[in-house]
Amino acid sequence: MLLLLAACRTETTDGEPTATAETGTPSAAHSATTPIGPVDAVLDELCAPRESLGTVRLTVNDGYPSTVEAQLWDRPDPWLGPPVATTATCAYHRFSPDACGTCPHGQTCGYDGGCVPERRARTGARLVVGDGTSERTFDADAVTGQLWGQLDLGGPDADWELTLTLGGAELRVPPTRATLDPLAGAVVTIEGDYMVPGALDATWPAPADGGHVTSRIPINHHAAGPTFTDCVAPAADGGFHADAEMVDPLAVSTGLEFQGLEHVRVASARLPEGCVEFRLGRRIWVGVTPP
Repeated sequence: MLLLLAACRTETTDGEPTATAETGTPSAAHSATTPIGPVDAVLDELCAPRESLGTVRLTVNDGYPSTVEAQLWDRPDPWLGPPVATTATCAYHRFSPDACGTCPHGQTCGYDGGCVPERRARTGARLVVGDGTSERTFDADAVTGQLWGQLDLGGPDADWELTLTLGGAELRVPPTRATLDPLAGAVVTIEGDYMVPGALDATWPAPADGGHVTSRIPINHHAAGPTFTDCVAPAADGGFHADAEMVDPLAVSTGLEFQGLEHVRVASARLPEGCVEFRLGRRIWVGVTPP
């Protein structure tokens, strides 16, 4: 069924190694300017989607400069609730815009039907990226909060260091090597066709450099909105699986829109208001293969 979302404004302010790690509840909103000491990110730990304040990506590209990108928020997405279906490696999140009626100015409809404060982009975010010998600084856009840039440092053997300043907090990723294996031979199969995909399986040769393999499979863009299936598995496991009930609802209108894989080293840092995730590695452009 086509999912039609109620209008929502985005305002700005200055200021688990498995896919089903949904055990926590979103923390209460915390002031964007409250000072907090340095927070060291924990390697190989992921953020649960409903606790996420955003993701910082350092993407390695063959033949092109590596890039960094981020979009960070002052609180987790209020439209995300617990997953409605899970496997050992995937979690299906569904949102219905019929959950509540009109909310007052500055509020939006939460996943459980109540009106809650809108989340706001963190326009004051600053990211410093270093390779042990030099570093570059990137600032979030003053209007949208989006952060993006190309890197003219590092290399295949770089141990990347990332420091994210977010309001009064400083989040640090210790020297970490990005995953570089392109997962040659990765295959993603479905039971049916693009309109009724059925169960989905991704397999790949286990890489030597470890990390995790992830994919967020969104609902078709004609529906849009926070209905999706997240899959993540240790790269050494060689695969992940999503049941049909977690894939078929995404294939509305013009069908399934699989977004490929990420092979990354992951770290997460926790703040009182939520969790920031860092991903260092590759995007693997692989489509789905019907039977």
